[in-house]
Amino acid sequence: MMSIQELENRVIRLYDVKSQLKAFIYQLSEEAFEKGDRARDQIKTIEQLEDRNAWMRQKFIESMGGLPSNDSPLRPQIVGTIQCDGYRIEKIIFESRSNVFVTSNLYVPDGITSPRGAVLFLCGHLEQAKCADEYQIVCQYLTRAGH
Repeated sequence: MMSIQELENRVIRLYDVKSQLKAFIYQLSEEAFEKGDRARDQIKTIEQLEDRNAWMRQKFIESMGGLPSNDSPLRPQIVGTIQCDGYRIEKIIFESRSNVFVTSNLYVPDGITSPRGAVLFLCGHLEQAKCADEYQIVCQYLTRAGH
């Protein structure tokens, strides 16, 4: 049995397991950032940049397990229209993939007689989503600029 003095002088080393995963992920991230920085710094030509972009896109898609087929029809439906000053907002639901429905707002300038740009806004990350003032201001501005 140890004496009190021996216990007081004994150094106990504990490993902080609570932060072990976080530290490991952080270390992997730092290494990946450094590797990416080195690869980016090696780019000297447009062709090298295009090759790097294609490689990064391929790796990103692989990391998600690939992309589903996009050969399904959109099947858009206009479910409502709001007339505004100089444009209208069409409330549209479409299928981005088969049976995957997306709600959106299509901002269409008034008086257009030929193909032109319009603003299609899908969603937002604010609580009000597409209705948030910040998003509405941008969509309305872009639509008015399209006249």
